[in-house]
Amino acid sequence: MLFKVVVPIAEATIYIGTKQGAQTSIYCAIAPELENVTGKYFNKCAEETPSKAARNEEDAKRLWEITEELVKNAKQQCKDDTSEEAKKTDEPTDDCHQTSTVGENKVKDNEKKSEEEPTTKAASAKEDEQKEAENVEQQFT
Repeated sequence: MLFKVVVPIAEATIYIGTKQGAQTSIYCAIAPELENVTGKYFNKCAEETPSKAARNEEDAKRLWEITEELVKNAKQQCKDDTSEEAKKTDEPTDDCHQTSTVGENKVKDNEKKSEEEPTTKAASAKEDEQKEAENVEQQFT
């Protein structure tokens, strides 16, 4: 019974939807006044001081070292997997880079499309950015 009462209250006061949750990221990405701003923390479209835990240099260093080790292990695992696959098929494989190749193809396709209609696409994208910026400002002012 208590669960049925507490959960809706918590959801209404703590959780936000994906659209509202994305607003700060969108704002930071498109706001002209933030064009040269880096290394800052934003919450609800406003600059804030990060928590004490987030500013802990010792923890940051440890996190960096752990991340480096995880990336190193993942790269090695990918190389090992690729080598094993090549041995089975006698053909070189590049599974580790398949995603980036697909991404590069998408970029090339988009470049071709944008070459075909440069002014229309640019104008449309600029209008969309402007509308989104206005929406963000209205929600948080």
